[in-house]
This record gives sequence, structure tokens and C-alpha cells, in this order.
Amino acid sequence: MNENTFPEMLTIAKTAERSGLSEYAVRKLARSRQGRSFTVKLGTKYLINWGRFSAFFNCEAQEPMPDPCRRIRPVQIEGVGR
Repeated sequence: MNENTFPEMLTIAKTAERSGLSEYAVRKLARSRQGRSFTVKLGTKYLINWGRFSAFFNCEAQEPMPDPCRRIRPVQIEGVGR
């Protein structure tokens, strides 16, 4: 059987508690451009990948997480409308 491993995802409150940072600081970082590498937004809730978050603070190089919205591009259709 193929066994998948999932990263440990924490809420902002749990991340703040574990890291010693304030919830405000974690939330602000999660919303920032730098936070894209370790944050996933589900509706209005942010989940933080603990492994990537701790690697960020240890200055370890990471590949950015793919942004699914960047893959969708508008397609020009000729002969429709005008």
C-alpha cells in the first residue's frame, strides 16, 4: 500500500504557542509575501506548515509552494463576439 506523508499543519494560535511569537506576528507573517512559502489559506483560516515555518526561521533555503491561481491564464478566442 502506498503510504503518503502529510506535513504538520498548525493554526496561527498553535504556531504562536509553539514558536514563542505573538499571534499578531505569526498572522502578519502568514499574510506577507514571505509567508507564501509556508502558509495555506483555506477560506478565512490560515494553516501553517510547521516544518517550512521552522526552516524559514533557521534560514534554510526552500522552494516556494506553487500558487494554484498562477496556473490559470485567460484564453483568447478568435471570432467570438466581435
